Amino acid sequence: MHETRPFAHVVDHKLQSQCIRAHLSHIVGFSSITFCVHLLTTSSTHEALNNATYSDASKEISFNQAWLKQVGISAAQRFSAGGLVPPAITGLHNGDAIKAWRDNGIKNVVGDNTRPVLMNKDNSFWPLMSTVASNGYAGLLIMPR
Repeated sequence: MHETRPFAHVVDHKLQSQCIRAHLSHIVGFSSITFCVHLLTTSSTHEALNNATYSDASKEISFNQAWLKQVGISAAQRFSAGGLVPPAITGLHNGDAIKAWRDNGIKNVVGDNTRPVLMNKDNSFWPLMSTVASNGYAGLLIMPR
């Protein structure tokens, strides 16, 4: 059965929640690292954002931001709400998703250097700025990796 509250296992489980909070200032504990990687690479309602609507992408980001605030992660000393690792590096050619990210404070995302269309043509180590012609919406910084 699919959990209707995607993060209930973390919020409701006191030990995990305490573990996460205990390591917020340093982000060094195994539970924190495991949890943060899970959060960054998992989308609660969309496994891919290539065909997501503006509404869907905006709700997804705002839900994640509210949850990060609720459990205290957004208050960590080294936390930044301006970046995103899109699920499976999708949505980078979806103007609706990119606009929703930008409207919700996302300034940069992780790209994929195995996909030439996501690489800066001048230097593969430089970020790529999204454009309407290439990505459907201008102004998102795509970081190489």
